[in-house]
Amino acid sequence: MMAVLRSRASWAALWIVVLAAATAALVADRGTLDKAHVTVVYFIIVTGASATGGRTLGFVVSALAFLAFDFFFLPPFNTLVVRDPRDWIVLAGFGVAAFLTGQLFHQVRKEAAESKRRSDELAAVAAERANLLERSHEAEQEAAAARAKDEVLASLSHDIRTPITAIRALAHDLAQGGDDRALGIEEEADRLSRLAGNVLDLSRLEAGAMRLDVQPNEVEDLVGAALHQLAAAQPTCKVDVVLDSRHPLLFVQADFSQTLRVLVNLLDNAARHAPAGTPIELAVARDGDRVTFRVSDRGPGLPEAVQRRLFEPYARGDAAGTSGTGLGLSIAHRLAAAQGGALTWVPRDGGGTTFLLRLPVAEVHETKE
Repeated sequence: MMAVLRSRASWAALWIVVLAAATAALVADRGTLDKAHVTVVYFIIVTGASATGGRTLGFVVSALAFLAFDFFFLPPFNTLVVRDPRDWIVLAGFGVAAFLTGQLFHQVRKEAAESKRRSDELAAVAAERANLLERSHEAEQEAAAARAKDEVLASLSHDIRTPITAIRALAHDLAQGGDDRALGIEEEADRLSRLAGNVLDLSRLEAGAMRLDVQPNEVEDLVGAALHQLAAAQPTCKVDVVLDSRHPLLFVQADFSQTLRVLVNLLDNAARHAPAGTPIELAVARDGDRVTFRVSDRGPGLPEAVQRRLFEPYARGDAAGTSGTGLGLSIAHRLAAAQGGALTWVPRDGGGTTFLLRLPVAEVHETKE
């Protein structure tokens, strides 16, 4: 702002000096000059002041030129008295012309500034559009790469089941022949089969192609089935179960097998990370239109690096264990969302971790006979 004011002051000083110098030169030769000559010189000065300094400076210079014209070049000289009425026409014509010149240059400046503003806006819009197009192109490329990756993984996980079946058959033949290595081969084949199934399911979930049989299912049935499967995998694990006493008959709107899969995954994770001799907890309660399954352990908790990527595919960390594939929680998270629910976690008071599986309540009314 100060720079603009200094610039305007400089232009004002310059044109006032020019006007004074021109007036002095004209007065020196006043006897041989016609009024038209003075008018032309002053008009050029007013035009220059308006063009460089703006409308205000043009008006000031034109007013000074008007007074100088009257004072120095209209008889009687050196007074502001106008003796010849025709001289008023000259003064009036000069004043109007000077005023219109200032207005014209002001309008031109205004239109030029508006044109520049619009040009800048158009350039900004064009730049933003180019940026959006570039981002869109990058997003399309990333999406295409992700789809290609999912398709390759799905194809591999599907095709790999045939050799796994053959491996199992060979292991069975070895077991019948008394080869002790057969049990280990079968266990690794089962592990590889589960991995292939998880990869295939993850690709289906991300593509929205997983078919779910969502219907009312009793919570006690889900909990009982989950505890039965956990006992087979973790026979020494103790689970403290707390059901909602306010709602003894509680149903969720969910796919039974896939919800069971999520619960078993959460219970198995808790069992693997809970200190020896400490039970894990499974609490179920209704909260409005949701049923919340809380699975808690007294393990070491989740480091910050693991927290940020907990539900991402193939994410593993010290707290999550390094023996798995990093797909269980990712699949569980997506299965919960696909059923209109959510899977989250919170640090447990006193140490450990609590996973919260929330699913929609199914209102089932018993019929009275």
